[in-house]
Amino acid sequence: MRVLIATESFLPRSNGVTNSVLKVGTNLKNLGHEVQILAPGKGPFEIQGLNVDRVPSISVDSLAQVDFPTIRVKEIANRINRFKPDVLHLASPFLLGDQARRVAKQYQIPSVAIFQTDVAGFVNHYGLSRISTLVERRIKKIHSTVDLNLAPSTHSKSYLENLGIENIKIWGRGVDTGQFNISYRNEALRQSWGANENTIVVGFAGRLAPEKCVENLRILHNLESKTGKKVQLVIIGDGPSRERLATHLPYARFTGHLSGEQLGQAMASLDVLVSTGEKETFCQVIQEAMACQVPVVAPATGGPLDLVEPGCNGYLYQPGSLDDLRNAVQTLIDNPQQILEFGQNGESMVRNRTWLSLTQSIVGHYETAIASSQANSSITVAA
Repeated sequence: MRVLIATESFLPRSNGVTNSVLKVGTNLKNLGHEVQILAPGKGPFEIQGLNVDRVPSISVDSLAQVDFPTIRVKEIANRINRFKPDVLHLASPFLLGDQARRVAKQYQIPSVAIFQTDVAGFVNHYGLSRISTLVERRIKKIHSTVDLNLAPSTHSKSYLENLGIENIKIWGRGVDTGQFNISYRNEALRQSWGANENTIVVGFAGRLAPEKCVENLRILHNLESKTGKKVQLVIIGDGPSRERLATHLPYARFTGHLSGEQLGQAMASLDVLVSTGEKETFCQVIQEAMACQVPVVAPATGGPLDLVEPGCNGYLYQPGSLDDLRNAVQTLIDNPQQILEFGQNGESMVRNRTWLSLTQSIVGHYETAIASSQANSSITVAA
């Protein structure tokens, strides 16, 4: 099968969209499929054996980090048609993805749209609620004119359905258990954070941006375990809020951006992971922590609702309630046996959610979209 992946974001940008495109693309290639990536902005033209067709764009590197394509749909069509794809995979379509979607519609190329980013939620968070209706209108237009939509969670599926979008299936995310597992726990790294055997390390991992609400971790200041252990806060990642967060969380250790083995070691060296973002359509970092046998505390909204089972692999707290967040973390650090058991339960839950299995399932979704497109074409011809 020839698969063209049109992505809204790609390297050198590091985010969930980039990561999923890389994982799916490489696994598709390893399964024997032909893959081409269409990506905005400057960056590598080849990565892990995948060809990347770069689209000239204006890059905005502020809080939102957006790439605005500067070429016409006709040129996008030329690029797509040169590859002659059997199916078009639209990763988080909004700008470049919308252009590719229009090409697919014009040339009757089967299309699958992956909903990954809560754009309307982001604009509301940044105080731009006046345009959220326009954003949702655009989302509806894009996702209503493809052959199949894939949502990462039940919450996201319900959101799209409430917009009037149909033909939606749930397709989650895989986790790289080769990169994320308990064997990478590193005592020397913990010591560099100021931790020892009498320390519980509570961490956050992700992009440091306002919508992630990392500043909420200030509520964890002065936490102490009933067992007599001290608590060390570690922030893994980087982003536009780094400097401000360093001021608000002076007692935290900031690792900066990590990837590959370093990221795996850092994740496995935590005792508890806290996810604070309330606009997560999936929240991949939760699965990565669980693969490392690290229990998770997350807000009871969005993607985490499908991943965190309270009292089994972590706790959910009421969104916006810092007291509830603090109490959930306190419960874990006061119960070392619970940390151990919850970690083991989480690892058991995600063990088989490999990127290979997720890629194999998306190939099935591609086939569904191709069949749907062919059926619709037959109806059109008959009419």
